[in-house]
Amino acid sequence: CYAGIAKRIVEANHIVITTHRKPDGDAMGSVIGLCRGLKSIGKQVENIFIGPIEHGLKLSAGDTPIRVIEEDGLPSDDPDLVIVVDTGAWAQLEKLTPWLKDRKEIVIGLDHHANGDDVAKERIVDTSAAACTQIVMALFEEMGIGLGTGKDSIAEALFIGLGTDTGWFRFSNADARCFSDASKLLECGIDRYQIYRTLEETARPARMELLQR
Repeated sequence: CYAGIAKRIVEANHIVITTHRKPDGDAMGSVIGLCRGLKSIGKQVENIFIGPIEHGLKLSAGDTPIRVIEEDGLPSDDPDLVIVVDTGAWAQLEKLTPWLKDRKEIVIGLDHHANGDDVAKERIVDTSAAACTQIVMALFEEMGIGLGTGKDSIAEALFIGLGTDTGWFRFSNADARCFSDASKLLECGIDRYQIYRTLEETARPARMELLQR
């Protein structure tokens, strides 16, 4: 399954990556991690997000440009391949649905949720994964793509997904595989404390006022 998806990625040149509306940390980490990894092997890569995107998540994208459909519109050129991550539900892709349906033959999916529609003709669905970034990590291992080191690395993006989707390793889905993958990512020299601060301690005053109310 991973080999088949890897083959389609290798054969494509221009790739667009997207995820569900109002992305969480796993959606953002999966998209940004894929962008960085596929750019590292010479692919032309774009992302497209359906907003809104929280302030901390925008910061977490680091040096990777992000495209938001409400502000930037759809990609201008037709891609060879579209990758949809962390969802397989049309209801979560509403603003992209017509665009995706027009390109159904080139859409593939990576997800860890059991339920899904016919969004992608070919998908990897691993419900044993605590986060979709673990599926991206396994795909990169299949493709021989390294995870980089330090700030703005692939590893940093993947850790964001793993940390947030497990409640920073407090939830029941934080199993042995989860901690094993987290260990591999931490070996890449990422700053887990700074990642946590960026995501959890950078709320704007308006958000704090809302929480207070």
